[in-house]
Amino acid sequence: MNDNSDIAIATSIDNIPNIRYVSFYYSEKENKVYFMTFKNSPKTVDFSKK
Repeated sequence: MNDNSDIAIATSIDNIPNIRYVSFYYSEKENKVYFMTFKNSPKTVDFSKK
């Protein structure tokens, strides 16, 4: 995780698959992964759909 800052995340809306690339930051100190993107980007809207 320390060698890369992008990851592909797969979603499916209405049975249509989509792969989104997002930037991330891994905090070794907190043992957490943070994903970075714009609040109203299309991928953020897709991720928030249930």
